[in-house]
Amino acid sequence: MNPDNLRSLADLPPERRREIARMGGKASGIERARRAYMKQSAREIILKMHYFYEAEEELEAEWKEFQRWRRRKKKHSTSLK
Repeated sequence: MNPDNLRSLADLPPERRREIARMGGKASGIERARRAYMKQSAREIILKMHYFYEAEEELEAEWKEFQRWRRRKKKHSTSLK
């Protein structure tokens, strides 16, 4: 960096300082909104994954119960013959 290229904000006229501050404020607001959106999206994904795995466990339990029922039914039907 060359110190000749750097200027202090104190050396700038007040209008230019306000303009720079305004641009920084807008950029900050856009970035805050982007981060909030990303956080919300991540929360939704986590919740959907949680509910998916929870539903998967319920389906797995139902499937196991069905298999038990089928085995019992098969066992009873063969013993009648």
